[in-house]
Amino acid sequence: MPSGEFLAWVAEVDSQIVATSGLVFFQRPPYNGNLSGLEAYLMNVYTIPMWRGQGIATALLKEIINFVRAT
Repeated sequence: MPSGEFLAWVAEVDSQIVATSGLVFFQRPPYNGNLSGLEAYLMNVYTIPMWRGQGIATALLKEIINFVRAT
């Protein structure tokens, strides 16, 4: 996979990865709603069961959305 097409985010607690998510960029033909044609697809978000329900996946998602908006 070419560099920059897949990016991963991880959440760590005490140097242990407790959640992860990924983002894939891909190119489509331009259209009125997206003149550049560059799109992103959020891959699976996974949190270790004992860490679920604490907002970690939500925090990862917010970080990814902020990154995409800034790109």
